[in-house]
Amino acid sequence: MKSDGIVPVFHDDDVDTAFAAAQAVYTGGLRTFEFTNRSDRALEVLGALIERGSDGLPGLAIGVGSIVDADAASRALDVGAAFVVGPSVNASVGDVCAAASVPYVPGASTLTELLTGEAVGCGLVKLFPASHLGGPGFLSAVRAPCPWLQVMPTGGIEPTTDSMGPWFEAGAECIGLGSSLFAKDIVSEQRWDELADRIANTASMVEALR
Repeated sequence: MKSDGIVPVFHDDDVDTAFAAAQAVYTGGLRTFEFTNRSDRALEVLGALIERGSDGLPGLAIGVGSIVDADAASRALDVGAAFVVGPSVNASVGDVCAAASVPYVPGASTLTELLTGEAVGCGLVKLFPASHLGGPGFLSAVRAPCPWLQVMPTGGIEPTTDSMGPWFEAGAECIGLGSSLFAKDIVSEQRWDELADRIANTASMVEALR
């Protein structure tokens, strides 16, 4: 996550669509892919995606997002999730991930929550929903007294220099990009080569910004 600078966030209940999106991420040069737990079938699809990716996308770390309890975390790890992301800090999820030696990235929206995430052993904490929390100015302000915080802003950020640049200037380690990266029309029309180019261009932007 920290190396790429971008964490692509995606969900679709169709395995073929999810794999095509992951393939576009891989072709675009990124090596992390967060598949969110947003439906009853999500963990089933995640398992199939990881199985396909183990052969077709070597070196791609496929993790799971939107995990809010220990049971979901355990089931995601059972199917091979490489990392776990949540919208909030949950100590029981942290315990499950620590026992499996799998990275846990909890969500936070206040300085107290950011520090709590760090205190439970997380090397990266998600600032969520980033665009509604005062923007990059908020991150810059909380890192003033706590410059060691390693933060991944997610939510409402566009894959543009103008949108991402201030977050990196404020000290973001990486940025989570969901629907703004996986444009609805591109996905629905299965324009996967265009998506791969879009991801590659975004990765180049991030490299220049950092």
